[in-house]
Parts: sequence; structure tokens; C-alpha cells
Amino acid sequence: VVGHIANVKNFAKLEIAEGTSKIKFAVGGLAGMVETTGATIQESCNYGDISVLNEGDPQAKTCTIGGITGKFDREGSIINCENHGNIINSHMGVNGIGGIVANTNARPENITPLIKGTDNYGSITLNNSVTDVFAGGIVGRFCGAIIEDCENNGAFNMVSSDVKLYYGGIAGRFVNDFKDADGNFILKKESKIINCKNNSTALFNYKGNPPRAGNDLRIGGMFNTEGGGASALTLSGCYNYASYTITHPKIRCLGGIVGGAAAKTMPVTITGEINPNIVIINAVINIPLCLK
Repeated sequence: VVGHIANVKNFAKLEIAEGTSKIKFAVGGLAGMVETTGATIQESCNYGDISVLNEGDPQAKTCTIGGITGKFDREGSIINCENHGNIINSHMGVNGIGGIVANTNARPENITPLIKGTDNYGSITLNNSVTDVFAGGIVGRFCGAIIEDCENNGAFNMVSSDVKLYYGGIAGRFVNDFKDADGNFILKKESKIINCKNNSTALFNYKGNPPRAGNDLRIGGMFNTEGGGASALTLSGCYNYASYTITHPKIRCLGGIVGGAAAKTMPVTITGEINPNIVIINAVINIPLCLK
């Protein structure tokens, strides 16, 4: 839990070793989690690599990993920061990885976390996981937030990973899954991705036996969105210059801007430009672009 961080640099490497699979946790280059209203992280950099281990435990509990912070879900801001640290994960329970933030699903519904002028240069390497994984160059999973003037320059490498993966060059998955006591989706403030660029390279590899049922890839140059709720997302002035190489045999959604947009009641507005270079090797694309 953190209040304010400004003008700091971290060069220390972080390694979460074996034996942590029975607890939930969040890890970040500057802060593990931010849960203080009005918190700020600004003019700060992380240069330390982050390694999260625990390969082989199919009962592992969930964890989130971010280059700046693992969790950021209160009213606050991350401004003019950079991550240069590489993230290497083999924790079987990871469900959120972001070059800047793993998870920024705003709580309560009337707040708007802001990530602005913040760039990622660190690579992300994903090994096995037994959970759905949300991975993004800036944010892994988000809703009710604004991502503005950010760039992702970090490579993404999926190595022999039998998972259901949502990957976006900026945000892995935009989703609103908060409900009230009656089971109705809670309307949040509009989310925005504004003037962002994805310049990364990404490798989606798979070796070994065929992926288990339901495990496939959803890949978007900017983001994916699937789930219920009525929160709106606007993407404008964004550019994708990514280069993707895919050898995974199961691709569900693939798009230069949005991989999957199957959120039934979420208004999604998109303007921008794409220039993707996508190489697909020995893969079957079931739905090249999901817009429902």
C-alpha cells in the first residue's frame, strides 16, 4: 500500500521464489499495490528485473505482476514514469501482467485512475499458468481508467504456455465484471485509451501437447474486451506498429487494434491507425476479428 512516490529509481532485482503458490499477492518494480485514494507515482523509473517462480503447482493462487505496480485500483495517478525492467513469470497462478500495471480495475465505480505519459521498455516472458492470463504492454487488465500518451516498446514472449491468454499491446483486457447485490452490472465511468503507441514485437509460441480445451489466444494491437456490463471505452489517436510471430495452434481473435470485442452492452468507439506485421506459422484462426 502506497501514498506518494516521486523522483525515485529502482535498480534492485526482485525474485519471488518457490513456496508462494498458496497465497495471493501483487508485485511491482516500485510498489506491490496501490490502494490509497489520491495516491500518485510520478517522475520515477524501474530498472530492476522481476522474476516470479513457482512452476508446477496446479493449485497455485492468483498473483499480479507490474513493472511499476501490481495493482492500482483507487483514485490516483501514475504520471511520467518508465519501466525498463524485464518480467519473467513461471508462476502457475498468474492472471495479470503489465509492463506498467497488472490490474487497474477501479473501485468503487465512480473513480478514474489515470496513467499518463508513462512508457514501458521492459520485456514480458510468460510461461505456464492454470488461470486465464491478462497481459498488456502498459496494463494487463483494466476498467474505469484512463491511459493517455503512453508507449509500449517492450517485447512479449509466450513460451510453451498452455493458457487462455488475452494480450494487448497497450491493455490485455478491458472488462467490467462488478455487480451489485442483485447481480446487475455496476456502471463505471468511461474508460479511455488516448494517444498511445505500441511499438513492440511479440512471439506467441507453443511446444508440446495440444492446448487443453478452452485455452487459446486473443491478441489485439491495442486491447481486447469481453464480458458484460455497460461501461464505455473510447480509443482515439492510437497507433500500432507491432510485429507479431505466432506458432500457437489455437487463435480465437486477432486484430491490429482490437483482438476481441464481444462485450454485449459496452459501447466501444475506435479511431486511429494500424500498421501491424503479423506472421502466422502452423496456426488455425477461428475468428480473425471478433466484433459483436
